[in-house]
Amino acid sequence: MRLTYLCFFWFMYFVFSLSLPDHFAVAHVTPSVQPLCHDDERIALLQFKDSLIINKFASRDPSPYPKVASWNLEKENSNCCLWDGIKCSEETGHVIRLDLSNSCLSGSINSTSSLFHLVHLRWLSLADNDFNQSQIPSTIINLSRLSRLNLSMSGFSGQVPAELLELSKLVSLDLSYNDYLEIQRPGLGSLFDKLSNLKVLNLSYVNISSSIPHNLGNLSSLTYLSLASCQMQGPITPSICKLSKLVFLDIENNDFSEELPTFIGCLGSLEILDVSECNFSGRVPSSFSNLTQLSYLDLSDNNFLGQDSSSLSWIAKNSKLNKLGLVNMNLIGEIPSWLVNLTQLTKLYMGYNQLTGQIPSEMFELSKLVYLDISSNDGLELRGAGLRSLFEKLSNLEVLKLAYVNISSSIPHNLENLSSLTDFSLENCGMQGTIPSSICNLTKLAYLDLAYNNFSGELPTFIGCLGSLKELYIPNSNFSSRLPSSLSNLTQLNYLSLSSMNLTVQTTYPLFSSPDTVYGYSLTLNNKGVKLKYGKISNMFIGILLSNNKFTGEIPASIANLKGLQTLNLSYNDLQGHIPPSMGNLTALESLDLSYNKLSGEIPQQLAELTFLEVFNVSHNHLIGPVPWGKQFDTFDNTSFDGNPGLCGKLLSIKCGNYSEVPHKEDEDSESQFTIGWKIVLIGYVSGLIVGVVLGQEFYTRKHESFSKILGGKLKKNKRQRGRRN
Repeated sequence: MRLTYLCFFWFMYFVFSLSLPDHFAVAHVTPSVQPLCHDDERIALLQFKDSLIINKFASRDPSPYPKVASWNLEKENSNCCLWDGIKCSEETGHVIRLDLSNSCLSGSINSTSSLFHLVHLRWLSLADNDFNQSQIPSTIINLSRLSRLNLSMSGFSGQVPAELLELSKLVSLDLSYNDYLEIQRPGLGSLFDKLSNLKVLNLSYVNISSSIPHNLGNLSSLTYLSLASCQMQGPITPSICKLSKLVFLDIENNDFSEELPTFIGCLGSLEILDVSECNFSGRVPSSFSNLTQLSYLDLSDNNFLGQDSSSLSWIAKNSKLNKLGLVNMNLIGEIPSWLVNLTQLTKLYMGYNQLTGQIPSEMFELSKLVYLDISSNDGLELRGAGLRSLFEKLSNLEVLKLAYVNISSSIPHNLENLSSLTDFSLENCGMQGTIPSSICNLTKLAYLDLAYNNFSGELPTFIGCLGSLKELYIPNSNFSSRLPSSLSNLTQLNYLSLSSMNLTVQTTYPLFSSPDTVYGYSLTLNNKGVKLKYGKISNMFIGILLSNNKFTGEIPASIANLKGLQTLNLSYNDLQGHIPPSMGNLTALESLDLSYNKLSGEIPQQLAELTFLEVFNVSHNHLIGPVPWGKQFDTFDNTSFDGNPGLCGKLLSIKCGNYSEVPHKEDEDSESQFTIGWKIVLIGYVSGLIVGVVLGQEFYTRKHESFSKILGGKLKKNKRQRGRRN
C-alpha cells in the first residue's frame, strides 16, 4: 500500500535534480567546448573504480547501470569529464558532480579512499550500491564544498561521523535505507544545529532512537523531511511549526505514544503527510482542517479512539488529494459522503475499520481510482446491482479489495470492464453462482482471491486462461467435483490454495511443467483442516504448506532437491517412516514443522547444518534417539520435541546415557481421508522458482502480520516490510 523504497529513491532523485542551480542543470547538455579534467582527479577516479568490484546484485534498481565500466585511459576516452556519471566545471575543469547511483558497486570504502581527493565536488550520489557495511569515513570532511549528498540504500553502517556534520554547505542530505546506520553520538540535535541550510533531509531507516529535538526549528529552509522508521519516540516538538516551507513530512512507523499534536495543523504548505504506524492515540485533531494543500495523506494504523468517519470531512477541502490512507484507525459509521468531492483521488485505502451500511453509489463516481481497498469492514454491504455498477464505472481499477464486504450475489458478467486489474479479492463476501467467462478479459491479473464463498458447480475450465496469475486462492469456496486440467496453463503460479474444498481428483495430469520437468499428481481431497488465516505471501517466498490433512506415506528423500525452500509445514498428518537425512541439503530452510505425525527413527544430525533454521517442531511423533546439538539446535525450546518419549539429549529431561527406547502403538484404525502420491506432491519448477501448493491451513490474514509471527519465530529480516503506500 506504500511506495517501495525503490520508487521512494527515485522520488528523492527527482527532488535532488529539481533543486539544482542552473549551472548544474546542464550536466547532461554537451557544451560547445568540453573542459579537460585534471590529471590528479582522473587518477583518483580510476583508483576509486579499482578499489571496488561491479556486482549486478549490488543495486536494487531493476535496470542498474555500472557507470564506472566505461572509465579508462584509452586515448579517445582519457578526458574524465566525458565519463559516465561525471560533470566538470566549465570554468575550471574540476570534477564537481559525481553520480554513481545504481551502479552495481560493491566493496568497502575507508578513510584512505581516493574518492576523498575530489575536493571540488559539490554533488555526490553513491545511492543504491553495496559498500558491505562500511562506516562513513571521517575523511568525508575533505569534501567541504558539497551541497548535495546521497548515500541512501548503500549498505553503510555504524555511527554517522561528526565530520559529516561539518559539511555546512549541504542543502540536501539523504542517508536513508541504511539499516545499520546510527545518528546517536553526535545525535540528531547536533545535525539540526550544524546543517541549518538543509532543504532536503531524508533519514528513513537510520537508527536514531530519540525524540525529535527542540531545535528542529533551526532548519527553517526545510521543504522535505523524512524520519520514517527511525525508532523515534514522543513527543513531537512544537518547533516544527517553524518549518513554514515544509512540503513533505513522513514520520511513519515510529512510537510516539501520544495524541496526534494539534499544532501539526500549522504546516499549511504540506502536500504530502504520512503519520501512519506511529502509535498515536486520541482523535485526529480538527486543526488538520488547515492542511488544504495535501495531495497525499496517510493516517493509517494508529490507536485512535473510535471516530465517526463524518468527523474527517475537512479532508474534502483538499481538492488535489490523489492518495488517501485511512486503514485500521477505528473508523466507525458509514462510508462518508464527502469522499465524492475528492475527484482527483486515484488511491483509497479504508480497510480494517468498523464501517457499516451500504456502500454509496456516489463512491463509484470517483472515476480516476486505480486502487480501492475497503476490505475487512464486516458491516459493509454492496447489495443489489452495486457490484455491477462498480465494475461499470470504476473501469480504471488495477487493485480492488472487497474482502469481507457482504455482497451475497454472483460475480457480474461485466467484470470484463476491469481489463487493467492486477489484484482482485472477493474473500468471504458471500459470493454465489459461478465464475463468469468474462474473467478471461483480465489478462493482467496476478492475484485472485475467491476464498470462503458459496460458489456452485465446478471450478470452470476457462480459469486456465489467466496466464499472468501468480497467486490463486480458492479454499473453502464450495466448488465441487474435480480440478480442471487447464490449471496446467497457469505457468506463472507461485501459490495455489485449495484447502477445504472437498475436491476429488482421481486422474493424473501435469499441473506444473518446465522444459526439463513435468510433475503431476493423483489425490483425493476431503479436507477438514482448521482454517488459519494469513496475509498475502510474497511472490518470492518459497513455501510448502500442507498441514492439517490426512497425508499418508513417507516424506520423500527427493524433497531435498528443492534448494530454494524456505518454509515446510507438514504438521497434523499421518506421515510415517523416517525424516530423510537429505533434508540437511535444504540450506535455505528457515521454518520446519513436522509435528503431529507418526514419524519414527532418529532426528538426522544433518539438520544441525541448516544455519538459517529458526522455527523447528517435531513434537508428537514416535521419534527416538539423541536430539542433534550445536548451531541452530541449541536455540530451540524443548517443546519442539514434546510427545516423543524416546528422544534424549541435553535439551530434554532424559539424557542419552540412560534412556530406553519407548515402544509406541501404531494407530491401525485411522482411515485416510486424504491420500496423495508423495513423489508428485504438487511441486514443480516454474520459471526457475519452486512452487508450493497450499492444500491445508490457509495462510491468509485480515491483519498486517509478519510470516514469522504465525510460524512462531522470527524469520530473516527483510530490507523493508512495507514501502510507502503506492
